[in-house]
Amino acid sequence: MNDIKSLPQDKIDEAIMLLSKKYLNLDLTPQLTREILSECTSSLGGLFAQATAEGEKREWWFFRVRTKSSFLNEEDMLDPKQYTYPPKILCTNKGRCHIPGYPVFYGSDSYDCAIQEMKQPGEKDYLLSIWRLPACKKVRLNFLCGSNIKSGRLIKNKITILHDACFQHGLVDPLNSSRLISHIVAWSDLFMLPDHSISSSISHQVLYGDFTEGKDLIAYGSALNGEYVNFALPAQLADELEIYKVFKINYSHEKNETTWLESADMIHNTGWKKAESKNLPHMDPLIPLVGVY
Repeated sequence: MNDIKSLPQDKIDEAIMLLSKKYLNLDLTPQLTREILSECTSSLGGLFAQATAEGEKREWWFFRVRTKSSFLNEEDMLDPKQYTYPPKILCTNKGRCHIPGYPVFYGSDSYDCAIQEMKQPGEKDYLLSIWRLPACKKVRLNFLCGSNIKSGRLIKNKITILHDACFQHGLVDPLNSSRLISHIVAWSDLFMLPDHSISSSISHQVLYGDFTEGKDLIAYGSALNGEYVNFALPAQLADELEIYKVFKINYSHEKNETTWLESADMIHNTGWKKAESKNLPHMDPLIPLVGVY
């Protein structure tokens, strides 16, 4: 195999810095996202696609959180539509993985991560929804190799991703392996920049634009602590999800503690019942410790 042409690490760092300064606080359109991804690819190479992974056929589970104050009434709290992605008309700002007018379904593999990312000053009451995607194979475009990855589980997954990428390219020599790894890591770092102009441009092109073929969803490390995985699903895939349960919870900012109040079985429409310890969700329900990547 030919040597992989790549930049030395200092040039990669410089490219990320220049891109982050050029594409900052932008009002994004589909056309502009295409131009941004094109320049990122020119600067860093198109190797981010090599961080895809297709795991075994399995169920997928996701956590989402909303503040209680964002609901109009108690009746809305039992309406499944209230917990999924927002309608286009309400999708007016960009986020980590979406641009205005193109909503995505955000979910986490950890309820603690979902709570931590949603918690608002002055808010203590939240509703946690649990979603299930029936057993299937899905291809993830991974941004799980960046500098923000910290937990033992995700570090192990990161090593596996990078090892698999080198194997797919038939790379065994240290030089070309390190070059490939540097570029995959660079794409993850680029995706996790504090400003969302670049990450939402990449995501839009992958989930709704010119690069949708073969990519079902995006996985990336939590920007809060790098210990959990967040996911972004396009609306078409999100419509296949089933809402499983909803929990009313109280979160103490001072103690960093969650109190489980009531739960509702959304499949059997049981209404609200006192949350019992035996029915509380696991941190990662039915998600294998390996294979999240």
